[in-house]
Amino acid sequence: MQTKSFFLALLLISACLASATDCKQPLDPQTLNRLSLGWDNLELHPGDSHQLSLAILATYAPAQQVPACAAWKVEPEGKGATISSTGLLTLAPDTPPRSKFIVTADIEQGRAQRQLAILVYTNDDQPLVGYWQEKSRFGCSAQKETSSLQPIRELEFKAKGWFSVTWVPFEVYRDYWGSYNADNSSRVLSLKIEEGNFVPKDFQGAGKFKLVDKNTLELTGVYLGEKNTTGQDTTASVHGKCRYIFTRNP
Repeated sequence: MQTKSFFLALLLISACLASATDCKQPLDPQTLNRLSLGWDNLELHPGDSHQLSLAILATYAPAQQVPACAAWKVEPEGKGATISSTGLLTLAPDTPPRSKFIVTADIEQGRAQRQLAILVYTNDDQPLVGYWQEKSRFGCSAQKETSSLQPIRELEFKAKGWFSVTWVPFEVYRDYWGSYNADNSSRVLSLKIEEGNFVPKDFQGAGKFKLVDKNTLELTGVYLGEKNTTGQDTTASVHGKCRYIFTRNP
C-alpha cells in the first residue's frame, strides 16, 4: 500500500514538472523577435485573474501562441499583484484602483524580455471605461431628437485616459482617437483628438457626461462629428447644446 502511494506521488510530481517545463527552446531568431505580450496595456479590476502568454500578433488574424520558455515576474512586489510560473496574473480584491504594475517575461534566461503594463480600475472610479453605441442624439441648435446619417457604433474609453470613435467598426479600424479627462464630481468631460483615419472638422470636445444608469450614458456639449454613408464629413453648426445618448455594448 505504501509502495502504491509512493509511485502515485512520484507520478504527480513528474506531471507537474512536465507541465512546468513544457516549453520550446531555443527559439529561432525570427520567432524570438516577433514575440509579444499584447498590443496594448492590460486593464483589470481588483480581484481579477488573467492568463498571459507570449504570442506572435497579427492585425487581421488570431494571435499565434508560442510555447517559449520564460520566467515571469510582476513589479512592484507586495502591492496586490502576483504571477505564477506559467504567467497567470492575479490581483488581490483590495488592490487600490489606479494601481500600476509591470509584468516581465524573461525568455530563455535573459535571451530576450517582453513587458506589459497593467492598470487597475473600478467601475465606480472610472465609469466610462468600455464600449458604447449611439442610441439617439439631439440637435445642437435646437433641443429636439434628430436622426443621424450614420450613428456612432463604437465609442470606446480606456482606463488609461484614451478614447476612440468609430462609425463602422472593422477589425482594428478606428476613425479617430485621443486622450480624455472625466471628473466624477463635476461630470466635466474633455476630449482631445490626437490622430485618426477620419477626423471631423467640426469636432467639439468640451462638455459633460452623466450615467443615467450603468448601461446608459448621456453626453452634452460635446460634438463628435458626422460621417455619411460615403465616408465624407458632414459639417454641422455647433453651439454647445449637442446631446447624445449611448448604450453600453456587452
